Amino acid sequence: MPSSGNEQSGQSVGLRKELSLLELTIIGLVGAVGTGILFSAPQMMVMSGPAVILEWILGGIFYFIISLTYMEMGTLYPEAGGPARYAYYTHGPVTSLPLRTYYQLSGARSM
Repeated sequence: MPSSGNEQSGQSVGLRKELSLLELTIIGLVGAVGTGILFSAPQMMVMSGPAVILEWILGGIFYFIISLTYMEMGTLYPEAGGPARYAYYTHGPVTSLPLRTYYQLSGARSM
């Protein structure tokens, strides 16, 4: 198997451990819009009728405000763990345990 130029020069080959603001924004939007459109749109249209447009706009505004909060927390505490770590810092280890357990179980379920 031929080796690449990076291995010959002594540099390690691996993934970079950083995401830009644009990449994080795209990940968040795709997750929110994908699940929202696929799972909730038909039920929302039946229940609210034409007001569904207003609901989508308000939901987008609220989602944007929540994303600003997570961006600020990510800047303040640049560590792995995300929301589970934020609960640990703000409310202590006992309060963050259910949240960490939830994230572990939901991550295992999605694989």
